[in-house]
Amino acid sequence: MPESIVKQVTCDCCNKQKKWPHTLDCLHSFCFSCIASRFNTADKTISCPKCTRKTIAKDGPCNILLDYQGARYMREKLKIFPFSCTGCTRDQEAVTCCTTCMAFLCAECKDGHKTIHHFQGHNLTPITKIGKCIDGDYKPLCEKHASEPLSKYCCTCELMMCDKCVSDHHHPESPKNSHDIHEIYYIVVERLKTWNEDASIKHKDVMEMTKKVPVLLQSMDNKRRGIRKQIEDYSDYCKTVVDQNRMAALEMLDKTHAAMEGHVMLWSKLITAIEQELEAVSSFNTRTLEGGSILDLLKLLPTMENEYKRCVAGYADTVKDNEGIKIDIKFDPNYKESHTVLNQNFMSISFSVNDVEQKVSPTPGTQRNEFNRGRTMSDYGVGGSDNPDCNYQRWSAAPDSMSISTWNNVNERDRKGGTFIPHLNRCRTKTSYIHMFGEYGRSEYAFTEPSGQAYLKDGSYVICDTNNHRIVYYNNKHEFVRFTRQEGFLYFPNRVAICPITQNIIATERPPSHDIQIFTIEGEFVRCFGGNILQHPRGVTVDEEGTIIVVECKVMKLVMFGQDGNFIVSHSLTKDLEFPNDVAAKDGKIFISDNRGHCVQVFNYDADFLYKIGNESITYFPIGVSINYLNQVVVTDNHNTFNITVFDISGQVLNIFESVSKLAQCHNVAVHPSSLELMLTTKDCSVYFFNY
Repeated sequence: MPESIVKQVTCDCCNKQKKWPHTLDCLHSFCFSCIASRFNTADKTISCPKCTRKTIAKDGPCNILLDYQGARYMREKLKIFPFSCTGCTRDQEAVTCCTTCMAFLCAECKDGHKTIHHFQGHNLTPITKIGKCIDGDYKPLCEKHASEPLSKYCCTCELMMCDKCVSDHHHPESPKNSHDIHEIYYIVVERLKTWNEDASIKHKDVMEMTKKVPVLLQSMDNKRRGIRKQIEDYSDYCKTVVDQNRMAALEMLDKTHAAMEGHVMLWSKLITAIEQELEAVSSFNTRTLEGGSILDLLKLLPTMENEYKRCVAGYADTVKDNEGIKIDIKFDPNYKESHTVLNQNFMSISFSVNDVEQKVSPTPGTQRNEFNRGRTMSDYGVGGSDNPDCNYQRWSAAPDSMSISTWNNVNERDRKGGTFIPHLNRCRTKTSYIHMFGEYGRSEYAFTEPSGQAYLKDGSYVICDTNNHRIVYYNNKHEFVRFTRQEGFLYFPNRVAICPITQNIIATERPPSHDIQIFTIEGEFVRCFGGNILQHPRGVTVDEEGTIIVVECKVMKLVMFGQDGNFIVSHSLTKDLEFPNDVAAKDGKIFISDNRGHCVQVFNYDADFLYKIGNESITYFPIGVSINYLNQVVVTDNHNTFNITVFDISGQVLNIFESVSKLAQCHNVAVHPSSLELMLTTKDCSVYFFNY
């Protein structure tokens, strides 16, 4: 059967051959079962599966129109019987309709409805929309007289009737308004032709209008770019004005301070002079009383009295009147008025359709209601020992101390949009994890400490479950495959890498053993080495040549081994690193994330410093560093929230992201070998997957 014919007799909803095809008001045709399944009993409507337009069916789906032409085409041209039972799979002809079940039933299903207790009370009605006539053809039947074919048409009621209905159907004003359906047929055909011609003309007009859509979209895009530039220009202008006024305000502040300082110094000079004069009066009086005679005292009394009164008067004028002197500097900007003006200017975006102007309301949360007044320094995270950025927590259950910043109490208002990075003059893009799993425990999808992970080339991955002394392997559909463990020998695996040549698993152990162990992907043990050389292994990677590169914290060393376990070289980086946490290698360069240095340090294989990537403005307490398949450097941190910063290999920022939701303290990160996906493990024993 040709594909076009198959498509015509196949229901677009269930992709099966149509049974009892019915037509909705939108003229889309579907099998009855699909239409009945979409019947909304609350508002008595049926939503079209194709265009979603609603068809009103007050009496239920059983009373909507049959697709007569489609059913006739199936029956006469394709020899497919469309009127079989919809309640069973016997393909027998339906003889009745159950409006309760919303199904057309064969004779056996009809008998079952009458005898089975479950179907008691169901309403069975005869099928009148079509039936088998005496001549063997299937035609619509009269609803009032179920066995009578329709033969007449009332032009006033626009209703078909049988011969028995005509005698009871009268219109006194139009007694001859009932015609034989063969007479009315030609009138209807002419009317349909007129409709088709008009619809064809309008269809061409609509097609021409459709061609304008790409032009309109391009014009809209150009206007959007233009308006975006205007917004950026106005924003830059506002920043310039703010900076200029800021400098002017700071200058005024300095002048105000100088003027106040002059007043204070003048007052200080006056009280110092009065202090000296009062001290002189007191000293002279004491000396005269103790050493002078009564004649001396009386002789000097007028002078002493005058000097005392003068000093007391000066004290009253200068000191006593200013005993409660207060110094204050005020800065009282009108936040509300400033916000209103900026809001009116930035939100003055409108558009017009056919010269009718319309306004667009901002998304709730993107428009700030009012700036807080009376902020303190602690609102900006400055000063005080309670600043959470200054608190370092111990990393998981490991004995090593790690400077991962803890969560700040981020203002909900600032969580609505991405964090603004002044260093880049842009905001981080909000992102959310696409998949997550994990809980605390020992089952296949549970961990006690998922502290390290790595992808294989096919997108499958392994996770170190440190305190369970095992490595867990999952396929690229996140389905558990196997545990890798060596009872009595694999202790506390905390970091893992995959050899790009052999696809073997290279795992480092944290103290007390601090060995490197190699396993095949099937979980078979290969070798163990490095325990006599390593002290505090922190990060591990394997380069393109198969060289195993380990970075150690505390002792700040970079150690290299071959795949055979032979020691190659060790470099001390105590002068360069503060707290290394992860390592990656590519094209002869070694990238080490320095947690306390707030950056990624780049070295060659001789441990010569080349350059650094990031700073405390964009990579604050970095956790992991990885090189993705596009040769980009992916740096992650969990300052305030989980942040992803993507650089090119030279250290230029490409993209900046941040997680919508806060995550528990992060352990380690790995990037997918062939897509922009990364995997994150956290202290709450969860594994998250992000696109970036």
